[in-house]
Amino acid sequence: MNNPQQKINKEDQKIVNCKSFIVNPSSGQSLIELIIGITVGIIFIGGAVLAISFSVTSKGVSKKSASASGLAQGLLEQVKIIGNSDWNSIYNLNKTSSTLYRVIATGTIVMATSGVATTSIDSLTYTTFFYVDNVSRDSSGDITTSPGTIDTSTVKVSVHSRWPAGANTGEVKLVDYLIRGRNSAYEESTWAGGANPDQVITEPNGTYSSANNITVEA
Repeated sequence: MNNPQQKINKEDQKIVNCKSFIVNPSSGQSLIELIIGITVGIIFIGGAVLAISFSVTSKGVSKKSASASGLAQGLLEQVKIIGNSDWNSIYNLNKTSSTLYRVIATGTIVMATSGVATTSIDSLTYTTFFYVDNVSRDSSGDITTSPGTIDTSTVKVSVHSRWPAGANTGEVKLVDYLIRGRNSAYEESTWAGGANPDQVITEPNGTYSSANNITVEA
């Protein structure tokens, strides 16, 4: 006959063995907290990497923009110098955005010529150029984009400096108005060239438009 006490002990043993497979609740909580902590850490690290990457990219763009701005400003100053010394050399350029110009130096003389200038800075090539447009003024003498009277003493100068930026193109653009600020005295010593009506001249050539009731002599 089986011993009842021995049967009870065997049942207790089964219960004990069963409990040994139950995960400790406190250990489970620690594991969940660990997973959450790792996830949050990854998010923070990812955000930090993104912020650092954005900061580096922004600094790179700012540096390139600063270089382009310096080139554009330098070209604009050269155009002003040319216009101040010889107004017609700027005013007589083709006035359209499709005709691009650069400045070259021949000895001590600088002049505008067609084409673009390229400059290498930190292994990056910048393309710089300018173009000119006519300027119109309204009846009040103000500059207007509407039809008006063309001001032959004012031109609009647009300077561009560009650099490759991946699949795109970075650009700095400067716009200024050049105004003829001084006039040269015109002195004619002879009219021997004769009548030459409707002629626009930039230096004395001995001609005149018309003469009435006067005798023209050399």
